Amino acid sequence: MKKKVLCLALFGAMGAAHGPLAQDFDDCWYLSGSVGVNMQPHYRLTDDSTFGMIGIGKFFAPRWSFDLEFNYQDPKFKHSSLNWTQYGALVAGRYHFVKEGRNWWPYIKFGVGAERSREDFQAVPNGPVFTRGDTHLATELGFGLEADYGRVDLRGELGVRYVFDDNSVHASSQDHFNDFLASVGVTVALGPEPIKAVEPDPAPAPVAIDPGGGEVAR
Repeated sequence: MKKKVLCLALFGAMGAAHGPLAQDFDDCWYLSGSVGVNMQPHYRLTDDSTFGMIGIGKFFAPRWSFDLEFNYQDPKFKHSSLNWTQYGALVAGRYHFVKEGRNWWPYIKFGVGAERSREDFQAVPNGPVFTRGDTHLATELGFGLEADYGRVDLRGELGVRYVFDDNSVHASSQDHFNDFLASVGVTVALGPEPIKAVEPDPAPAPVAIDPGGGEVAR
């Protein structure tokens, strides 16, 4: 009898332990996209510009996600038809302050990647246009809000991108640039809705042997 009760207790403990191990977040890959404003610092001598971003990412833990993002912006120099085009790729991590029972939450973002600059310039006024092209290390810091609508999430984000570009022609005294970013975006999950883990059946009640030869349920 003791062996039977011990076995039942063991199977019940295994079933209870399985619950916390079940995945409780959506780890499907998703596509992302956003549009916004790239606010240029004054020493770049350029106008603020719109920018776009597309990417792919996923959650790898209930509060952590990572994305591979590609950005593009094409600001013009003030009072000129010349451009300082930028485009690049960034690996971004986000920590989400998810709260049970709420479909929206804040998050913080940090990322690192490379940014390509194509800076137009003229050696003499009204002379031929040349283009300086360089690729440099870039980092990003930001925070935002995300709202979950099932397979589609909405994001609003503010951040700053540091580009360690020290080869500028127009701003030769600078060894980096920090552009401020404000954007709204969307993520679209790929694949079906995740299936929630099934709760294990409760362990059967132990059975005691009646001295009269029958079984009595506890």
